[in-house]
Amino acid sequence: MDKNIDIQPVIEDIIARTGHEQKDIIALLHAVEDEFNYLPEDALKCLCRLTGISPSKVMGVATFYSQFRFKPAGKHMIKVCTGTACHVKGALSLFEGFRNHLDIPEGEDTDSDMLFTVEKVACLGCCMIAPAVQIGELTYGPVKRSTIPLILIDYLNSIGMGKSGKSSQEPESIKGTLMICLCSSCMAVCADEVYNAVLEEIESFDLPIKVKTVGCSGVSFQCPLVEIEMDDGRSFRYGLVKPSDVPFILGKHFRPKKILPRINKAVYNLLDKFYSLNEESAVPTRYITDVRDDRTGDYLCCQRQLATERSGRMSPLDIDEYIENRGFHAFEICKSLKPDEIISTIEKSGLRGRGGAGYETARKWRIVSGFSDSQSYIICNGDEGDPGAFMDRMLLESFPFRVIEGMAIAALACGINKGFIFLRSEYPLAISRVRKALEICRKRGYEFNLDIVISAGAFVCGEETALIRSIEGHRGEPKARPPYPSENGLWGKPTLVNNVETFTLVPWIILNGGDAFSGLGTEKSHGTKTFALAGKINNGGLIEVEMGTSLKEIIFRIGDGIEGNKSLKAVQVGGPSGGCLPASLIETPVDYENLKELGTIMGSGGLIVLDEEDCMVDVARYFMSFTQDEACGKCTFGRVGTKRMLEIMDKLVEGLAKPEDLEMLEYLADQVKKSSLCGLCRSAPNPVVSALKYFRTEFDDHVMGRCTAKKCIALIEYHITDDCIGCTKCAQRCPVDAIESMAYEKHIIDIELCVKCDSCRQICPSSAIIKKDRDNL
Repeated sequence: MDKNIDIQPVIEDIIARTGHEQKDIIALLHAVEDEFNYLPEDALKCLCRLTGISPSKVMGVATFYSQFRFKPAGKHMIKVCTGTACHVKGALSLFEGFRNHLDIPEGEDTDSDMLFTVEKVACLGCCMIAPAVQIGELTYGPVKRSTIPLILIDYLNSIGMGKSGKSSQEPESIKGTLMICLCSSCMAVCADEVYNAVLEEIESFDLPIKVKTVGCSGVSFQCPLVEIEMDDGRSFRYGLVKPSDVPFILGKHFRPKKILPRINKAVYNLLDKFYSLNEESAVPTRYITDVRDDRTGDYLCCQRQLATERSGRMSPLDIDEYIENRGFHAFEICKSLKPDEIISTIEKSGLRGRGGAGYETARKWRIVSGFSDSQSYIICNGDEGDPGAFMDRMLLESFPFRVIEGMAIAALACGINKGFIFLRSEYPLAISRVRKALEICRKRGYEFNLDIVISAGAFVCGEETALIRSIEGHRGEPKARPPYPSENGLWGKPTLVNNVETFTLVPWIILNGGDAFSGLGTEKSHGTKTFALAGKINNGGLIEVEMGTSLKEIIFRIGDGIEGNKSLKAVQVGGPSGGCLPASLIETPVDYENLKELGTIMGSGGLIVLDEEDCMVDVARYFMSFTQDEACGKCTFGRVGTKRMLEIMDKLVEGLAKPEDLEMLEYLADQVKKSSLCGLCRSAPNPVVSALKYFRTEFDDHVMGRCTAKKCIALIEYHITDDCIGCTKCAQRCPVDAIESMAYEKHIIDIELCVKCDSCRQICPSSAIIKKDRDNL
């Protein structure tokens, strides 16, 4: 920090904008870090002096949340996602790739020029484009280690440029509407560049097109996805669109209104045929909306969309369009109903909380409604911290009015007049859209008393008592229950906490009736559930299916099977609190009861598909590392028990474990599950326990020093076979010069130098580079 800066006026301005009470601490720290790029000691002292908040409280909060820094950061933050989907696709190697490229020394996270800081983040919510990386406000994916230099150049070139600022002028005679999603995951694959190319093409040739940005369709494997609806009712979709495809697409459906542009367009298309017939400008995948036998047919028709109703059709922030499609109609209905009538409809629906535990929604509402004569609160839990989950992000980005309406209905039913929407700071677009949606609602006369609270990076705040503590301005440590938040929650008052998807389903239930919802799903698990389908899957994205749909139908019909025609090995269900189910249980119906019986849970809805190349010991170790790192540390079993478990998992992946370690691992898992304070730590052993149950032979192999999947780098070595053609590509790609370049000769890997980044194997054109057991060389 510049010593010449007068800190006090800066801090005074931050306090004036943000607040000065205990509850404002996290927001204040965010503002200070935004100003200085870290938390300078002098700034924190000044903050304490001007607010009267004690240094112990400020530092206690600042040190608890992972997003706050106490040393200077680079000008730009590179956040490498290490969520489940990204982990199994090489996120750790990618992280090291950024460090190596920027020459960041061991123990540091920032380059010598103070330009870039590299850090790991639990999940960016872009699992369908894994591995993903966020730099500033831009997200990239899927990222390869070889593309790191290009990504950094692209980002630096993009600074200060942004969008063109041109708006699409609606022509007098519209011939069709072009729809494109600009959610976080779509923009990560350059949907914004396609959008800008569309606007430029329309302006250049005066095309009779209305451009409409819409919420995500969930068809993430085809993004950027462009849909064109003609005025005669015909509809077309184009997948995997590039900016260079835009002239061809628009030229197929629309004629320029003026003669000269039309001639220019014809000349352009003619020249394009002669000079641009290459892979980069190839015609994108095209299909008619009504066709069901193509790649997206089963993906779409096998779903039952309630929370995601009209996905890919409505503009997220167009309140008129929302109202035209029965938006806020459910809220208006509820204004004429008695609170008990609203709750009875939810009760009849059988709706259970979609955040993980599956608690009966109506039961929670009824408890809080009993305190309607006193101050009470409502909270939307949008702290989607599960690695491998992105359902809430896409709902918030695509349907912010629907989430708000669901909260408003719940507030009516429970007699609540004040609420909060708790959102992950890793979701900047979701934050922006929810904030704008609230502003639009207020301007249209919907006075919902809702405030947005931004988290600071603590997975444990997904647990409702920890979340409440965070809103109050404390460390996000869970509290023992009972009493439950529905009786004694925020500031000691009755508090209703539901997650994003739960609130999103409420308007549909009110409009269609409780019986319509309970008629879907299974006997005890009613309705639909959204899932984040990611990992080693062909068609990944956001899906919504009836409860009871089998894993087989989800993976092989909706998801179109495993990438690269490999074999399914397992499905990781329910995130860090869930477990790994083997391919032999593929017929399992996905609902609360069946998953619990198999030793896992539905969780918030993450489904990570694993193939034959994934090591189940490595996957179990990954989740144990995550939960141990994210444990709040308040209770001994959550703090020490998970640490001891992780130490054993570390020994396993390093080939240092003994048979008795597996017995100790099972014993510790049992103790942590029985004795931890909160549900998050009690469920932390689940991935390890399920892996031990269904993949015991892999654990036994690791005790013997072997990784059958060749995934654990401590147990393998890279070797070049006689199939090597001497092309030198591996030598050029190696980041540590472990391969000497010898044109037209068989290459050799220096085992001592090799960091096992896998770059050489990925680039080898003759598949001459293999992974072998360490002891076999």
